[in-house]
Amino acid sequence: MINYFQKCFLLTILLLFGWSKTAISQSESSIESQKSYLELPVETFNDTKRILLSPAKWKGKDWALAAGAVSLTALSFTVDDEIQEWSQQSFSTTGDAVAKYIGEPFGNPIIVVGGSFVIYTVAKISHHPEISDPTLTAFKATLIAGGATGLIKILAHRARPDENIPPDSWDWGGPSFSMDNLSFVSGHSATAFALAASMSTYYKDHRWVTWVTYPLATVTALSRVYDNRHWFSDVVGGAVLGIFIGKTVAMPDKYKWGIAPNSKGGTSMSFTYSF
Repeated sequence: MINYFQKCFLLTILLLFGWSKTAISQSESSIESQKSYLELPVETFNDTKRILLSPAKWKGKDWALAAGAVSLTALSFTVDDEIQEWSQQSFSTTGDAVAKYIGEPFGNPIIVVGGSFVIYTVAKISHHPEISDPTLTAFKATLIAGGATGLIKILAHRARPDENIPPDSWDWGGPSFSMDNLSFVSGHSATAFALAASMSTYYKDHRWVTWVTYPLATVTALSRVYDNRHWFSDVVGGAVLGIFIGKTVAMPDKYKWGIAPNSKGGTSMSFTYSF
């Protein structure tokens, strides 16, 4: 079975190949078209930088929310064993179907990141910004969430519930490049909530988006516990991470500096201020 890092590596190679092919084909037609396609890697880099630097701009309310999120994640560790035991006694045909056909695809990084990339590309080629703009936001948020999740996994190396008999929620291996024990945090949960947060923030005037995407993300997170692939704290941590990344990517930044395409088809440093 292809593990998490193999999936991420394969997806990254495919996306980079897509970027290079697109850039080459566009350079043969016009510099202006090439600039529009350079925004994928360029904006992903800039948003990653913005996420890392965002705490420097936080105010009291932001720090309070961060403290609450960290506290919630910490408290979730105290109920890991109880929830794991209960979830493994609650199987049903309906639960199996929901986990397989709703929870799995909505949080699968191959489906979500790859799907948003394909939709973005088609919409961009056909000149439909009403589709390409939000899918670009979703792509960046879920791709960055996947990268952050992978980094945390290799630093933590927490054993999954189904990797030990009996399950041990306190089996942490610490930093290594082993492909085992990659439970914390949940990649499916982080991906699903990054998608939900980015879309609900982008479509903030359409409340139905929030009422659709967040329940789907919650189902995804709980399905990972139901399938015995994650502890409850894994999916809570993934949700917190995904929401933070999704909202930051989708939220306009008053001050922006970073790499941007230039008129010669290359890239340069830029700074913008929005009123």
